[in-house]
Amino acid sequence: SKNNNDNPISLPLLDSKNFNITTSKSIQKISPASKNTSFHHDKKSVLTSSLSSSSSSSSSMKKFKKGKGLINDIISNSGMLENYTRNYKKTSAGSKSDISKIRYDTIDEEELDLDSKEDTISVYIRIRPFNDNEVKKGYEKAVFCEEDKRTIKLNCPGGKQRSMMYHSICDSYYSQEQMFEELNIKSLLDSALIGHHITLFAFGQTGSGKTYTINGLLTHPEYYGIMPRSFEYIYDKINSQNERKYSIKATYFEIYNEKIKDLLNPTNTSLPVRWCRNRGFYVESLVEQNCNKFEDCLDLLKLGNSNKSIGKHLLNDYSSRSHCILTLNIYSASKSNKSKLSIRQGKIHFVDLAGNEKVKESQTTGDSLVETMSINKSLLALGNCISALSDPKKREGHIPYRDSKLTKILSDSLSGKGLTIMISCISPSNHDIYETLKTLRYSSRAKHIKYKSIIKLNPEEEVNYIYIYIHIKII
Repeated sequence: SKNNNDNPISLPLLDSKNFNITTSKSIQKISPASKNTSFHHDKKSVLTSSLSSSSSSSSSMKKFKKGKGLINDIISNSGMLENYTRNYKKTSAGSKSDISKIRYDTIDEEELDLDSKEDTISVYIRIRPFNDNEVKKGYEKAVFCEEDKRTIKLNCPGGKQRSMMYHSICDSYYSQEQMFEELNIKSLLDSALIGHHITLFAFGQTGSGKTYTINGLLTHPEYYGIMPRSFEYIYDKINSQNERKYSIKATYFEIYNEKIKDLLNPTNTSLPVRWCRNRGFYVESLVEQNCNKFEDCLDLLKLGNSNKSIGKHLLNDYSSRSHCILTLNIYSASKSNKSKLSIRQGKIHFVDLAGNEKVKESQTTGDSLVETMSINKSLLALGNCISALSDPKKREGHIPYRDSKLTKILSDSLSGKGLTIMISCISPSNHDIYETLKTLRYSSRAKHIKYKSIIKLNPEEEVNYIYIYIHIKII
């Protein structure tokens, strides 16, 4: 259902007779909440239930009004939880200790904050090796990594030299594994597993190695990129501990010529971008696939890649002609020492941006020219947002997120509501020095964008966590 301010969301609740997921019609008028039950939305309270024996879900769902009104309706009739408890006691083998764990759990504020101070977007530079065509044409090396591995030096036309500093420089000899370790991706993934929102995107000229960095070669584990290595780490981490129970779902889509196509259902070729107060911008009607193990994520990635829009031109024989975004939604639940329940939703966006390019260099015509113009327009919009956000005088004013679908979707990531890493991929060749400079200028601006990542639970999410919790079956 549409999640905007005027439309309802689907809220599956427990049937008071047999605990099936069903509509709210089965819930009768119940007495007001007892005095011992409290709910403080301003302290990020999460409504949780430890009913471990839910049955199969019903196909019918009543659409409820979302947000605070819905939360308050549930709380004002919180006797329904007592009803569930009584019925659970009658119809299942659950013990009193199981039933008593139905409670409202307030998450510790300090636990949610990764850092008490603001930080900036981490920007990494990856220099790819020379390709066969560049070697054949005798192009010279114009990009150098200094010994500190943070400073990059460029030999510009006219004998000029320029130096720029970033979080880290990954030189052309870095393997995929070294790249993964250098970016400290594992630390980011750990943050996502406890409920933070993470965005990792690759930016740069066509043919600079963005897709290789993000995807790699999926047929050879040695050459896995950041995405498959992240999948491996996440499931290894989940399977090695018992403190939290997890449920992971994934979406995968592309933005091609300002149209959004679901890569998991390529018949959906023109999905709308919606906005609502609680969620911000989001893509409507995407397929969300359950992923129970590493292989599920890898198969999903392969399927999506097979549906991507690919083109060929002078700069790249296998060029992605779209911006591709794969998102993992990580739902989890755990039990504290006091038997309280904590339910979280982490999120990871893996973003492979289409490459910026000059029409003269790529020699595109016809439909390919339209593609290039669309790509360059959306990347220009992204650059304008980065420029505004990096300027202290402008960041409090209007940021032009609505100029493209790409910037709408990345607005939360760029505006400091989560942890963001930018990987700028560049060519070492003097032939590409102007495009390299353009990429590095964007990167230099991006590293001034500030963020402070805090786990935030809005009313709509709190309600949906009832449903999530039941399916995770924490107890």
